[in-house]
Amino acid sequence: MIVALIVDDNVANTPGNELRKKSVEEVKLACERANAELTIVPYEGVAQNKADFLDRVYNSDVLILDMSVKIQQGVLLYTLSVRETMKLFDNIVLVTFPPGKTTEEVARLRAMRRRLDDPELLSPEILLNMLLSYRECEDYKSMVKLIDDVRSLRIPSASVDSDVFTYYYAFALNGRRLKGDREKALQKITELLKTSKNPSADMYGLLGRIHKDRFLESQYKDEEALQLAIESYRNGFKSVPNEYLGVNLATLLVCSGQDLSSSLELRTVCNTLNRRMGLKGDVSKLTDYWDLATLFEIRVLSEEYFSAVDVLDKMFSMEPPAWQLSSTMRNINLICHFRRRLPLNSRTRRSRKLFDFWTEFLADVDRSDCNVTKTDASSTVHCVRQDDDHVFYLEDIKGISMTKQRSVYLFTVFYSLDFTFKFSCENVREQFCSVVRDQFLSEEQLGDLVLEDSSTAPLEFEYENDERELGRGSFGVVYVGRLVTSQRKIAIKEIPADDSSQFQEVVEEIRLHSRLAHPNIVCYLGAVLQDGHLKILMELVPGGSLTSLLKKYGPLKEPAVAEYSEQILQGLNYLVR
Repeated sequence: MIVALIVDDNVANTPGNELRKKSVEEVKLACERANAELTIVPYEGVAQNKADFLDRVYNSDVLILDMSVKIQQGVLLYTLSVRETMKLFDNIVLVTFPPGKTTEEVARLRAMRRRLDDPELLSPEILLNMLLSYRECEDYKSMVKLIDDVRSLRIPSASVDSDVFTYYYAFALNGRRLKGDREKALQKITELLKTSKNPSADMYGLLGRIHKDRFLESQYKDEEALQLAIESYRNGFKSVPNEYLGVNLATLLVCSGQDLSSSLELRTVCNTLNRRMGLKGDVSKLTDYWDLATLFEIRVLSEEYFSAVDVLDKMFSMEPPAWQLSSTMRNINLICHFRRRLPLNSRTRRSRKLFDFWTEFLADVDRSDCNVTKTDASSTVHCVRQDDDHVFYLEDIKGISMTKQRSVYLFTVFYSLDFTFKFSCENVREQFCSVVRDQFLSEEQLGDLVLEDSSTAPLEFEYENDERELGRGSFGVVYVGRLVTSQRKIAIKEIPADDSSQFQEVVEEIRLHSRLAHPNIVCYLGAVLQDGHLKILMELVPGGSLTSLLKKYGPLKEPAVAEYSEQILQGLNYLVR
């Protein structure tokens, strides 16, 4: 039996530290008596998502967590919840308590709206679906007009005086933002919360959002609006502790001057959020942007900047719309504005600097006015020393390829050193490629090294004889196919690709290799991501592999070995040159 213990012995001046050390000794003694293998996992390794430490945690039979340090409880609860999603329920929690302290859619909707002039079609179900559709399109003006028009008809079968319609009416008014809309929305939602028998969490969330917007627009001076927003989110979070209400409540608590080390309420909210996010699985399995954004904000609230940067990198790689990133960064900027800057030790200084870089980098997302000039201008370059410096020599570069969005792939002669550059917007990406081409590459080199945007028409192919199988390996299956245009026989290798974003670099690499041509090298024709698979199109070489030849005829004679070796060396020589 393997037992993993997560503990941080480096925490200085922590109340009850002697008791914590004693508890670790007791755990060691208990494992010895039970003939169990004990591995101690440092908290820092778990907080920084280091693979070797996480493997020990998730592969152990029993996990013991020391939750004595309050600001570490969020990360530990998240780790515990991930284990539970893996059906690992043998977990033990240790706690030391200190003494005495505890725009096409819009057009279609408008066409449907004209059909609602028939009173026979006006039912609460149809009206609600129309409102939800308008909300998805962010057409708040049409939401308000629809409810106003139905009210003017005074049709009993289409009454819009229920709680749900009143809520959406206030929601649409707050979103429309015309003069007097916010005051009217505030009046409607306040009256609804007073008269409703079972107010929902969304109602409290809308009231909190209105007061939060008032606080932001006052340049953080309206303390009354801040306290009213906190109270609204607090009531909603008590009703239904969901991620949206919890993140906003925690953010505004920080704005009011609270911090994790002294505020029981803030710790409780963050721990609840960590628990809920952990139940959704490890960060690598999260595919919804808002789940990642919530986890990112929780990490920032907990001041776990190293983990926050890992989550942020995955968020950015999802290529979300600019407005989604902007919405997330508004909350982050709010937290950073009000949080007290504590002295950083050597362990957290680097992660904080990396976090600051990302926040500055994403501040450019909304900036679309990027002017590109072809004239040289003097400027100041700030050099930042990093752990790893990469110098790219022209003779080491195999190619430069632009993807469909904000990334550029730089291929080098070393397979393990292919690089992906991600830019804040397409204008900056195009400026970078333009500089590389104009300043570093001659006209002769441009044709060999630079690949244009990969948005060209893909190869059309089809399977032969109902997907006749050629072979099967550890990574995929090879079928026989044909190119539609030339009817040339090809080999099609299928590799499962659940997350297509992880295979984009492979597609670009194969696209580059398709330019190679040598009689002793199997030619790549291209690759596509299709139907949940990476499909690699290759030249079909008859006769089978060298392995199958050895299995069929046994050891080869020396002349045959020499001939095959010469062909292999010729192919390698071509690749190296």
